[in-house]
Amino acid sequence: MNTPFGNKCEIIYSTWSAYSDEAVENNYEGWVNFFDWADAGIPLANAIANNLCLPTESGTQIIEDTWKELCKIIRVDPNAKYNNLVDFFASSPNKTITKPEEG
Repeated sequence: MNTPFGNKCEIIYSTWSAYSDEAVENNYEGWVNFFDWADAGIPLANAIANNLCLPTESGTQIIEDTWKELCKIIRVDPNAKYNNLVDFFASSPNKTITKPEEG
């Protein structure tokens, strides 16, 4: 079962909100690169998650691309169901953002 679109948006934005400062401060290059790359997907995910806008077809594609890339970084199945950020990271062999490139 897939993660609902709204949950994807919340997880994407929550990942940035919880970990972007730590990634920059500790020079976690893989994460910094992801956060830079997702410069459209992260704010869009926030706006959708907070009911500030509805996604267009292209907006939905941006979120899906951001989701797939985030899942790839932490090595989880993008087609599995995750309820929230804790559930998402608990499913990963990388329990924190410090090891996204390992493994």
